[in-house]
Amino acid sequence: MKKIYAIVAFAIFILSSCDSLLEEEPLSQIGSEGFYSTTENLNSTVKTIYTRLVSNFAQGGQFFLLNNAREDHASGKGAYANVTAYQGYTSDIQGFTDGAWANFYSAIRLSNFIIKYGPEIPDETTRRDQLIAEAYFLRAFCYLHLLKNWGEVPIRTEPTEDLNVVGVPKSSKKDVYVLIVADLKRAEEGLPIQSEQSGRATKGLAQTALADIYLYNEDWQLARNKAKEIIDAGTYSLVEVSTPEDFENIFGADIITHTEDIFSLKFTRQNGTWFAQFFHQPDNIWSSRGFGNFWGLPNKYPILINWDRNDLRYQFNVYTTYTARNGQIKTNPNGWVHYAKFKDPGFNPDHGNNIPLYRYPEVLLIFAEAENELNGPSEAAIERFNQVHRRGYGHNPLLPSPDDVVGSELTKATFKSLIIQERAYEFICEGKRWFDLLRTNTVKQVISAAKGIEVSDAHLYFPIPVQEINSNPDISK
Repeated sequence: MKKIYAIVAFAIFILSSCDSLLEEEPLSQIGSEGFYSTTENLNSTVKTIYTRLVSNFAQGGQFFLLNNAREDHASGKGAYANVTAYQGYTSDIQGFTDGAWANFYSAIRLSNFIIKYGPEIPDETTRRDQLIAEAYFLRAFCYLHLLKNWGEVPIRTEPTEDLNVVGVPKSSKKDVYVLIVADLKRAEEGLPIQSEQSGRATKGLAQTALADIYLYNEDWQLARNKAKEIIDAGTYSLVEVSTPEDFENIFGADIITHTEDIFSLKFTRQNGTWFAQFFHQPDNIWSSRGFGNFWGLPNKYPILINWDRNDLRYQFNVYTTYTARNGQIKTNPNGWVHYAKFKDPGFNPDHGNNIPLYRYPEVLLIFAEAENELNGPSEAAIERFNQVHRRGYGHNPLLPSPDDVVGSELTKATFKSLIIQERAYEFICEGKRWFDLLRTNTVKQVISAAKGIEVSDAHLYFPIPVQEINSNPDISK
């Protein structure tokens, strides 16, 4: 556990002054109404909220790792075997999900303090209002992940001294969605175009989260329009690649940020993360320890069978042999493939890879999918799709290529399938595929085809923590 908590000490802080984003105030202070009397204290609380996100996404990387085990490109072993088998969760895994729940609601609680008491600060209005907008974004972001991972959850919008809130039943998914949208709109209005520190919320991030939740809720017009607004602003662009290794300019351990980085958690090798080790064998030169927990079957899983080997993303991500620390070339055991998106041959002592949460390709594919739902495979939808697709094959994203998808070959249904497939390849190992399968109601058929397992409804979402149920019996209402 010491290793896990060491992550929190520095993550996210990269480009700013010596004032670390994760310098955390004691909970005894920030849980008090009187604490919220200056913008400095608001900022301290915002930093503490980010530590909750880092804890969730970097303490073993629950959402990345659990979703890898649940998705159709990989299986898990060890503690993740039951997840892969869709047979419920061991105490270890439920400890991860329970901890994530607690961190999200802790972050929500702190956001509620800022949102309620921040407007009472009389001075430094611009700075104050930006921090309040950031709290709105962070609250929405937490509820977005609670919605996607747990479904119906309690809504808490008032600050409380007690972490355990009784008398709060679960809210419907619709009500949670309404709150997320309202918060993100407030955030969009008040956040700056550029943040003061790399890794903090911006206007473009709030807009991207809006486009995401609109898509998840099948509000196609709103999703398309919001994605178009981001595209037209020109703030982000795809990183061009010509070889598989060029993807290191996006995912490499030395990368601070890049033109398609909308939101990522920042790490360095000295104050880093270790989620990447779960993707590699123990003696792999790319990993400081390596666990090899996640692997794929290239001749069984359709997502791998159908992945064009000329796609540079396949060549970058999928590997069957690796260099061991003793210099030997080794082959993965049992005919497995492993995934190389997150690797760090210069770890010291941990991994410097950032954890991407939103990248610009997602905006382009949200536009393509929503536009297709509204107008079929239109020229605009196909062009946005092709920009991502071309880049995957090493072409200039903005110029026609021999690998383009052609509109005359498409129907609304076939284009939809291509978009979902493209998302699978573009965001492999980024924790998004499971939610695509959920929202398109294809989890059961996809997992059955890949792994020959029938997924029950009980395993579509994480279980609510027993402690939460015991302390809040109204949650079952």
